[in-house]
Amino acid sequence: KLCLNRAGGARFLLGSGQDLDRKLKSLETLLERRSELRSATNVAYVNLVAYDAPAVRMRSASDADSEETSTEDATADNVGTRD
Repeated sequence: KLCLNRAGGARFLLGSGQDLDRKLKSLETLLERRSELRSATNVAYVNLVAYDAPAVRMRSASDADSEETSTEDATADNVGTRD
């Protein structure tokens, strides 16, 4: 499994190396459309395993205050990249 980590704690989950070019293009599209994703301190994770329906979880105020934050238990907001 591939995962990009960014300063500030944001994680970009890519899954397997299969369709990596499409996953990175999906990330590029997300960053263009949603400027709040450019700040790693606002993002808990971006799941690009299903590149045509990426999931984004933003950090909440309680996440910032907590040293141990479970991102796996939270429900992610689905962000489609198709027009």
